[in-house]
Amino acid sequence: MVLTSQQPSWCVLEFHKTNSVVTVQRALKLKFNVDLPINKSILKWHRNLIERGCICDQRKGHSGPPSVSVQVVDRVRESFLCSPRKSTRRAS
Repeated sequence: MVLTSQQPSWCVLEFHKTNSVVTVQRALKLKFNVDLPINKSILKWHRNLIERGCICDQRKGHSGPPSVSVQVVDRVRESFLCSPRKSTRRAS
């Protein structure tokens, strides 16, 4: 079984009480009988809560187009100037 959306929050609260990742993992296994998150995940969730006020991954809620470097944009623009009938896919 994988973690539900509430279980990472539970892990963070337990870690805050015990300050031990191993203790959190053991308690999680006993309480929910799920696959254990790795140490880094629990520590990352705790750090995110302290620094950002939420345990969510910052990239999950990201919307919009992927960022493209200025050099790539310039190169594609230059390609269209040289051959305006070329497809966008071919130009990139």
